[in-house]
Amino acid sequence: MLTLLLALWSPWAPAEETQSVLQVEYKESDLDASWDDAQATHIALDGQDATVDGDGATIADGVLSIVEPGDYVLSGTFSGRIEVEVDKEENEKVRLVFDGVALETQTLPAVFCRQADKITLTLAEGSQNTITARGEAATEDDEALDAAVYSKADMVINGGGSLLVTSDMHGILSKDDMIVTGGTLEIDAGDDGLRGKDAVEIGGGTLTIRALGDGVKANNDSDPERGYVSIDGGSLTVESEQDGVQAETTLQITAGTVHIVAGGGAGAAWDAGDETSRKGLKAGTRLTVTGGEITVDSFDDALHSNADVYVSGGTITLSTGDDAIHGDADVTVADGVIEVLEAYEGIEGVDVVISGGEIGVVCSDDAINAAGGTEEEGTTADAQNAWGPWGRGGEDQFAVGDYSICVTGGSLVLEAGGDGMDSNGIIEMSGGTLFIGCPAMSGDSAIDVNGTMTLTGGVLVSLGSSQMAQVPDSDSQAVLVCPSVEFARDTQRAVGEQLLQLRRGETIREALRQSRIVVLDSREKMIGFANAYAPEHLIISMRDAWDVAAQITAAGSVFIGPWSPESAGDYASGTNHTLPTGGWARAYSGVNTDSFLRKITYQELSRKGLAALSPTVIAMAEAEGLGAHAAAVRVRMKGGVL
Repeated sequence: MLTLLLALWSPWAPAEETQSVLQVEYKESDLDASWDDAQATHIALDGQDATVDGDGATIADGVLSIVEPGDYVLSGTFSGRIEVEVDKEENEKVRLVFDGVALETQTLPAVFCRQADKITLTLAEGSQNTITARGEAATEDDEALDAAVYSKADMVINGGGSLLVTSDMHGILSKDDMIVTGGTLEIDAGDDGLRGKDAVEIGGGTLTIRALGDGVKANNDSDPERGYVSIDGGSLTVESEQDGVQAETTLQITAGTVHIVAGGGAGAAWDAGDETSRKGLKAGTRLTVTGGEITVDSFDDALHSNADVYVSGGTITLSTGDDAIHGDADVTVADGVIEVLEAYEGIEGVDVVISGGEIGVVCSDDAINAAGGTEEEGTTADAQNAWGPWGRGGEDQFAVGDYSICVTGGSLVLEAGGDGMDSNGIIEMSGGTLFIGCPAMSGDSAIDVNGTMTLTGGVLVSLGSSQMAQVPDSDSQAVLVCPSVEFARDTQRAVGEQLLQLRRGETIREALRQSRIVVLDSREKMIGFANAYAPEHLIISMRDAWDVAAQITAAGSVFIGPWSPESAGDYASGTNHTLPTGGWARAYSGVNTDSFLRKITYQELSRKGLAALSPTVIAMAEAEGLGAHAAAVRVRMKGGVL
């Protein structure tokens, strides 16, 4: 049955969107991968020894110590540790240039920055470098130095070379900011791949991370302005056992290419006792996407925020075993392209606002869900009254509350195994285009709202099976299309009065639970609605009813004027009562005398006529593999010879 559903409520719209993007600026020194080779100190690594040409570095007992700011160009193979400790108060910086370096250590870390204002790791153009860190982590001041590269200062990675990091623990870790603006970086980590306590900023480069923990992580939970991840360029590919990218506060993507496989992906096996977080992109306070090309395949939520999610750009493709986009608070989509290929639920938040963009969702449960609180068994009696367009169809529900779905723009195509749109509060549509593929399950519907719904603009179309939103022992649905809210409310009151006087009132109440009132502001919209709905019975009770009837292209039987009730057609007026249901009036007529006539078709071709048709007949017969059909033409045209 094709159904367009509308409810009644005073017009509501969300507050004007004032979302802001975290402003991340990459300093010139972060982007600059050059150095003065004549002034730099050159270090040739050799086993546990090294040859130092210049100032600021010493080698002893397998430890290369950098004690002065400046540029250091390293090459060769080393099986010890590189330590950096310079005076932080002088605001001096250290640049390590890797130009064909192979580091290997049996005790982490291989590179340790104990103190500096900032350390920059520059990968020389075209160089190939490796760091392999096995074994246990060293400790200092009761702190485990548990990463292949461990920095207590801000750290920058840039350049045009490559670096492969293999670590039994974390890959690259900074206790302050971690900034990547260039280079080809590959990390194999036994725990987190790339980590910065205060921030991780990726402005360029090509990063490939395989991690048994989180792929990329910022974990400062004590400062609301730190603990963020910002991806503003480059290419990031993550395959992680836990979260792909995790920020304690804000996670934002403004540009670049991001590809995440987290927790084994959407089809990974589920362990009921395992509470490990395996989300694709996870933010503690806010997840923002304004650009970039993003692909996520995750066991848990693909895009998740413990507070708000805001999307205003980019191309996003999501597959997940749970929610595709989840916000514990608000979810807003203002622009961009979102394609959900696989999910349990598509978009979920307390308040879901769609004001733009292109959204496609394929999911096994609700496509868009406004809910929160604690799941409850049973239904809400107040929400399932006698005239019940706003009653839930399902069994397990969240509590009714201050939740909303608002569609003011954009294009949405929703294919849901549960409800198309499900709100435990209100639904409002004032713009955009919304197509809903309704579920085949009897407990779900295209639109499921515990409060009220109103449509003041846009296009809403839903297609589904005749089981949609069925109530036991009743398969009827009545739809009233009228020009005003006042008319709709008057009708509700009148129906309530009639129910008190009818013997089969309870049966009618069951039917009304899935019935709808549609408020449209023009005759053209009403006619368009009727043709799209293709009703079994259509009653036109309005001025110039015959003019309206002339524009109806899909209906089983049309009743014209205020004196033409459906019951007259059912019993006495002479028209047929066996009519197409479930929207089939778009393609079929009701049963009529023609239905009982047997018809035979006759045809005769001349030789000239068969000659004209023979190329077409032979081509189509051979395309279907029916050689005898083709031969029947050839034999005749050749005088009985194949």
